[in-house]
Amino acid sequence: PMELVFKEYPLVEPAPGAVIVKIIQTNICGSELHIWKGHHPVIRSGALGHEMIGEIHALGEGVETDFAGTPVKVGDRIVSAYFLTCRKCPPCQHGQFNLCENAYKYWRLPTEEAPHFHGTFGTHYYIHSDQYFYKVPDNISNSVAASANCALSQVYFGLEQGNVVLGETILIQGAGGLGLNAI
Repeated sequence: PMELVFKEYPLVEPAPGAVIVKIIQTNICGSELHIWKGHHPVIRSGALGHEMIGEIHALGEGVETDFAGTPVKVGDRIVSAYFLTCRKCPPCQHGQFNLCENAYKYWRLPTEEAPHFHGTFGTHYYIHSDQYFYKVPDNISNSVAASANCALSQVYFGLEQGNVVLGETILIQGAGGLGLNAI
């Protein structure tokens, strides 16, 4: 806890279905602070960073589209979910994808384990074949897109859980990452 180590690793070729991204922008989420302080319930070490936008550096064999079916190529800006929804564990089988038992399969890996780039605080990020990623439209800024895969998605999940509908008035308390995305 509360110790950072800088390391250098060579980039590897992406496996079939994988993508290597050059980081454009990454945010500091409260989860990184919990990990750094040793307070995260699951992750105790490894690469930090998961809220990001990046530029496709290399595509693994077979990668022609993002998970929405939009064609992608080297140089496109994308965001990626750092967590998994394996669709195979008991919670996933019951539609509780937010409780996936394999959600942090890659995020908690030590950086010594190839392909090394398991967090977005590095120069690059390795997106495995079973991780969702999406092309970012040109009219969306890097600052907005970088928050989409964590802060913004957490807010949407909370709104869905609370059955909030268009036209209702709600109060947002707190101006942290989640509060700002909620606003």
